[in-house]
Amino acid sequence: TQFAVLPYSYAKEFLTRILDNNILCLYNASHFCGHVADSRKET
Repeated sequence: TQFAVLPYSYAKEFLTRILDNNILCLYNASHFCGHVADSRKET
């Protein structure tokens, strides 16, 4: 049973990392877009 659990936990961690990275990318992108919008407003 351990052999069946191992790939599952590994895949779960892998997916979690991908999701976390995507969320970070989205957050950084929206943050960057916010900065660009702010800089455009100032000019």
